Amino acid sequence: DEKAVHYGFLVGLNSSGFAISLDDAVLERDDSLRYVRSGHGPGFHLGVVSDFRLAEHAALRFTPTLMFLQRDMYYSYTRPSSDLRKSVQMANLDFPLLFKWRSDRIRNYRMYVVGGFKYSIDMTSQERVVDDVERVKLRRHDYSFDFGVGMDLYFPFFKMSPELRFSQGISNTVVSERHIYSA
Repeated sequence: DEKAVHYGFLVGLNSSGFAISLDDAVLERDDSLRYVRSGHGPGFHLGVVSDFRLAEHAALRFTPTLMFLQRDMYYSYTRPSSDLRKSVQMANLDFPLLFKWRSDRIRNYRMYVVGGFKYSIDMTSQERVVDDVERVKLRRHDYSFDFGVGMDLYFPFFKMSPELRFSQGISNTVVSERHIYSA
């Protein structure tokens, strides 16, 4: 705990979805579409932890991460036979820079909160692919706010830190095209 810099690795599970708002012009053009909802898809991530100690209770954390995830969109029409699901698979390189505020250490436990910003690159983005397939395409670059809580558990030779973190995107990542699935 007294080191100025320490490193580690992270392994995690994630779930991701969309915040959806429909374009009114689409609803007027296709009156058989009732609604679109987001489904949360599963994923996992692997990364490297770099903690830079600023003070007894403060640290700066940089955790470059490779994240694999899936997001689903469900389209519901007036005829249930027309309902469908569009899945979007992603492989992101995430670069979060987080501020970590830690409590006092009590025996071998220490609670903390984290918060900061994250820049992401979708390595599987098809943003610039031009084709006539009606698929949901996402932008290659994304920015988000991250915040979470966790606990440092101290063992004789290592420290384990289970953490629950939330991320909220800042911008619209869907590439706007002229088909109903992206509008």
